[in-house]
Amino acid sequence: MQVNLPLLYATVIAILLVVVLFNLVCKHVLFTRLRRDHPRLWEELGEPSLFRARSWRETMERPRVIWTIKVADLPESTTVKLVVLARISDVMGGVLFILLMAVFTFMHLDA
Repeated sequence: MQVNLPLLYATVIAILLVVVLFNLVCKHVLFTRLRRDHPRLWEELGEPSLFRARSWRETMERPRVIWTIKVADLPESTTVKLVVLARISDVMGGVLFILLMAVFTFMHLDA
C-alpha cells in the first residue's frame, strides 16, 4: 500500500494548527478565569497571561504553569475542565509535532 506522504504531511499540519489554536483559546480562557475567580491562585502562579508576557522567560514558563495547577484547589468544575483540556492539548500538540517531523523526514528520505 502506497502512502501519499504530501497529503499526510498537509493533514498533520492542519490538525496541528487546529490543536494549537484550541490550546491558545483554552489557555486564554483559563488564565482569564483564574484572574477573575481565583485571584490569589493567579498571583501565586506568577500572574500568567497569554498575551501580556513581560519577558521571554515568562512566555516559556506558561506550560509549567498549566502543569503545576493543583486541580484539587479549584472548586469550580469548569475551571478544572479547562486545566485538563489545556494539558491534553499540550500533549496532543507535542505528539503531532513529532509526527510532523517524522513525516517530513520520510518525505525527504523518499525523494
